[in-house]
Amino acid sequence: MNESLIKQLEDDKQCEHMLGCLYGLNESDVECYKYVVKQDKIENDMLSDILDKDESTTNRSLSRLVDAGLVKKDTESYEQGGYKYVYSAVNPSKVADRMRVQMARWISNSYKLVEEYEEKYEDFSE
Repeated sequence: MNESLIKQLEDDKQCEHMLGCLYGLNESDVECYKYVVKQDKIENDMLSDILDKDESTTNRSLSRLVDAGLVKKDTESYEQGGYKYVYSAVNPSKVADRMRVQMARWISNSYKLVEEYEEKYEDFSE
C-alpha cells in the first residue's frame, strides 16, 4: 500500500526523496544523480565502475535523469575518430527553481481539488 501524503510530510525526508517524487526516479537513479552532480562530467562506464553496478543499469538511470532534465548528455569526439557520451549535471540551482515551480503548480491544483471536494460533498454535511 502506498504511504499517505500526510505521513510522508510528517516524516523527516531528505531532498533526494523529493527528487524521486517529483521526477519519478528510483533509488538507483537518485544514487547516480548524487554522484554525477559532484562531477564536472562522467561517462557511463566510469559511473558503473564507481557505483559497482552493471553498465545497463547506470545507462537506464542516466537516460531517466536526462529525460527529467537533471543531467545533460553530450558527445565528445576522439581525435582518432569516433565519439563517446559524457554526462554532466544541470546546475542544481536551476533544478531547485524548477522544483519550486512544479510544487507551486501541484499545490494550486490540490487546492482546486479540495474546493471541488467541498462543493461535491457540502450537501452531506451535518
